[in-house]
Amino acid sequence: MGIDIKINTKKFFRLETARVVAHKALYRFLLGLVFLMLWNMLVNKNNYYSIFELGFFTLGVFFLGFAWKNYLQLDGIRLYGFEDMKIFKRKKKDNPNKSMVDFVDEDTPQFDNLSDEEEKIACFFGNLFAGSVYMIISIIYICFFR
Repeated sequence: MGIDIKINTKKFFRLETARVVAHKALYRFLLGLVFLMLWNMLVNKNNYYSIFELGFFTLGVFFLGFAWKNYLQLDGIRLYGFEDMKIFKRKKKDNPNKSMVDFVDEDTPQFDNLSDEEEKIACFFGNLFAGSVYMIISIIYICFFR
């Protein structure tokens, strides 16, 4: 007895969605690093706790918890307390092809071209990658450098 989530792999795993997942994972990882630096500078002034041991582990659990929430949303579970937060969600543009292009020949990640299900899958993988990187760094620090 398990949970089946059917993902159309040919439709989802293409270069455009891989860029979106990499962008989301990198953004979450860097945002977590900024949060950890601020926590270390403002709260942990006397260095009672190690940033690699406690901070990275906590952020890993935090992002893996969000990945679990995205996994449950893909399965069809709706969180009714968070339905009101849809007013903060960006509205999709009518013409997503007019995106800003950098000075290189590569396009920016197209968030507007994804459907709602693909966006949830991208958030799931972004949270999963960021959380697992934080957890791996924390476990390596605890096992080898403590």
